[in-house]
Amino acid sequence: AGSTVATAGAFSDFHVKLDRDDGDQYLGDLNFRMPPGFTGDLRGISYCPEAAILAAANRSGSDEKAAPSCPASSFVGTSNVAAGPGSHPFHAFGRMYLAGPLNGAPLSLAAITPALAGPYDYGNVVVRVGLHIDPLTAQVTAVSDTLPQIIGGVAIRMRSIEVNIDRQNFTINPTNCEPH
Repeated sequence: AGSTVATAGAFSDFHVKLDRDDGDQYLGDLNFRMPPGFTGDLRGISYCPEAAILAAANRSGSDEKAAPSCPASSFVGTSNVAAGPGSHPFHAFGRMYLAGPLNGAPLSLAAITPALAGPYDYGNVVVRVGLHIDPLTAQVTAVSDTLPQIIGGVAIRMRSIEVNIDRQNFTINPTNCEPH
């Protein structure tokens, strides 16, 4: 995990990748604490409405891929989920959107991934991530919903989850590395 630009106080993309090998525990609930001082500029970003997120969960993957349910103004990044055994897992690519409150968190992300495998369309996998914000330090802790283990009757074994928060002028690096 980390920023793509190392300059203090600068806008930078943020990248997180979680992997597991064959035989390791399956990925389930994911929690991630951002570095102290790492923040985001919410100006000009709308929330993806709850109705759009619910609609995405009930659409076909091909429809979602062709015309996303959430407005472009709420787009903040992409995801790449690899599933399956061995050295050549299947990859599914999704989009990340800023959304409103979730489970006590003031903000959230909605990860919407079309589950398309060749001619098979299993709809969309929607995973929400609550963004809890410490009121004293503004440090963000991301807490995901439980990741699905079965899609369309098929057991999936996620190998990796990669998230790229790459909306231009959105995430901002901390201004220094001094202890607080």
